[in-house]
Amino acid sequence: MCRPCIFYGGDLDTTSGLADGFSDENTLLVTGVPRTWPSKFPLGPGEDHWNSFNIQADANFHPNSATYDIRSGVSSGNGGTDIASGSGTISVATTGRVAFGVTEFSVLVTLTTPVSLTAGEYWFNMTPACTNGAEDGSCYVGRMFVSNTTSGTNNLNGYAQARQSMFLNSSYFGYTYEPWCSLSRSKVNAIWLRMV
Repeated sequence: MCRPCIFYGGDLDTTSGLADGFSDENTLLVTGVPRTWPSKFPLGPGEDHWNSFNIQADANFHPNSATYDIRSGVSSGNGGTDIASGSGTISVATTGRVAFGVTEFSVLVTLTTPVSLTAGEYWFNMTPACTNGAEDGSCYVGRMFVSNTTSGTNNLNGYAQARQSMFLNSSYFGYTYEPWCSLSRSKVNAIWLRMV
């Protein structure tokens, strides 16, 4: 789905002891919508993008939508400045990888309004949903996690991503923009930025 891409951190390495998934979900099981801002990435001026993540999920994507949020200036305990947010329709495809018994998917959200960013560093979040409990029982028991990459396999411009710059914001887990590197081992996330 990432054609053309300007950035991809790399594939999840299921053989690595550092392979992981980070809570990023809107389900009926985990309330408060835990969100992970996995990427601090420098963009040039005027680069529009779609936002895509590799998501490990044992819940269905139902409804077929996700929220997105773009921020600048995120730091420990501080969400920085909200640049753009909203929701959009998602496209979903399996990656062929399974980690911790959970299938991994590439999930791409189409922004309802294109976003043009000035040159700078930005954090991107895209959170898929499983909130239709009336039709889908997996929304009560399933989880969703952003995949990481440890080896950078198949990366595109992966060198540009700042390390140790992932943040978790979750009232459910009791964290306000807490760096993941202080919660677990340092990881580099797999995220796509796509030109439109």
